[in-house]
Amino acid sequence: MIEDLRQKFLRHVRFFESELGDSGHFARLTKAIYLEDNDRRRNVERWAENVINSIIDLAKIALTIEKMTLGDSYRENVESLAAIKEFSDLDLGQIAAWTRLRNILAHEYLDVRWRWLEKFIVEAPPRAGQLLECAKKYLARISADKD
Repeated sequence: MIEDLRQKFLRHVRFFESELGDSGHFARLTKAIYLEDNDRRRNVERWAENVINSIIDLAKIALTIEKMTLGDSYRENVESLAAIKEFSDLDLGQIAAWTRLRNILAHEYLDVRWRWLEKFIVEAPPRAGQLLECAKKYLARISADKD
């Protein structure tokens, strides 16, 4: 069971890293382009959703591996990563707040979505990059533990 979870965590780390690598595609996105270019709007929204879903999935898998209780919300699960040594020094508050963006993408008007996305485009690469490094350290530990 743990080996299956470790393999799943590894796949999610790889996907997360790949998605973060695409962040540069959106660095020059403006509100005007976002509102006028349907393809670019869909691409940035899907990218943000993929990054956030990766974070949520990594949190759920790590908490399960550690036999910790999953929270009632995605935000709680991301915040709970702080109890795991490799994530304990990371400021998870803002990262956990991104879980709200998932709902905004599905339910809010374009102007509201743009405000959140614009902030996410700027903040995600460095902050999520830090989370990725923590996830890799965690993966190294759980991989070493299996040997």
